[in-house]
Amino acid sequence: MTEPSRVVCPSCSEGGIECAGPKKVPKITLHSLVRPEHHDALPADPTYFCSDKDCETVYFDAGGRQITKDQLLVQVWQKEDTGDIPICYCFDFSARDIMEDARENTPPTIPLTIRDKVKAGLCACDVKNPQGSCCLGNVAYWVKQAS
Repeated sequence: MTEPSRVVCPSCSEGGIECAGPKKVPKITLHSLVRPEHHDALPADPTYFCSDKDCETVYFDAGGRQITKDQLLVQVWQKEDTGDIPICYCFDFSARDIMEDARENTPPTIPLTIRDKVKAGLCACDVKNPQGSCCLGNVAYWVKQAS
């Protein structure tokens, strides 16, 4: 089986990470987070996510169309100094919140809270998270940063 050619960000030439893992970024993610005046410039399917902090591009497609961070309604934590920017966009937990929780509680309570809310169907990751997917992997990363 031949591996498909790798799509790279047209701005920084970093390899694209499809926002929802093996699935493409849901159009609802783009429509909910891209400023309405830029909807006519939305990338085609599949859309990829560039996580390089030094790159202004957030979304791009294989044809070179792209959306930059200034065209979004939210800040993307991978593109900024995290501080109080959400890591969990559904329940508004920042890197600072997650690391403080991990230092103060064993086990940390924030990942458990998020898991419980996800199980209860209270998340909207495809609408709120710029990656278009669940944040729990990102939350785990910040828990590890606390140690």
